Amino acid sequence: MWSPFVPGGEVIDWAAVDKGLDWMEKHACCAGCENGGGPPDCTIRICARKRGYEICSSCSDLDSCTRFEWLKEHGSELKQRLTENSGLSKEEYIKKMMGKMPWKT
Repeated sequence: MWSPFVPGGEVIDWAAVDKGLDWMEKHACCAGCENGGGPPDCTIRICARKRGYEICSSCSDLDSCTRFEWLKEHGSELKQRLTENSGLSKEEYIKKMMGKMPWKT
């Protein structure tokens, strides 16, 4: 109701803003595995380190992996992205994902 008072507010896609803020609230606070983020007993991190993978897209067992389930919706989205980018190195994966927001397809 207050958006017309914001400069350009009448043309802002507020549903997209809400979706982006929701994602950030849920996921943006994690520092990531390499920076000590997430639980220390993370099954994904433990498995990747044990198998010597820098990123799970290199794993031949990714399709049947159940270690992402504890992350619920985010885990299934992450696993799908990793599967779609199977075989890419971490650097290649990051380069490909750069600039893409998680809610865009």
